[in-house]
Amino acid sequence: MGAFQAIETGIVHLGYFSWIGAFSPGPLGSAISDEFKNALKDPNKINENLHLFEIVVGDNDLITGPTDTAFESQLHELKIQHVYTVMPGTHSMFVWRPALSNFLQEIFKH
Repeated sequence: MGAFQAIETGIVHLGYFSWIGAFSPGPLGSAISDEFKNALKDPNKINENLHLFEIVVGDNDLITGPTDTAFESQLHELKIQHVYTVMPGTHSMFVWRPALSNFLQEIFKH
């Protein structure tokens, strides 16, 4: 749940966070707070405050892949700016390590 907690914490507390990197986040319906649901109702505020919102998932991630795809569709429908990257791999460090490396390179460009 660490990756989804990063998303929820970042979006609920936009004044503290400007970059969100989530690797195989797997948002679970029952674990989503009302604060997060309410924050999603203001996509303009999210877009104005985040420099980068990136979600990375493995193409064979059977653990979180389906829920990540559904969540990405929701973000797209809400017009929340984000980068959604599908990498070869499963729900493993072989996806997360390069994703973290790429994410860190992006945030330190700013």
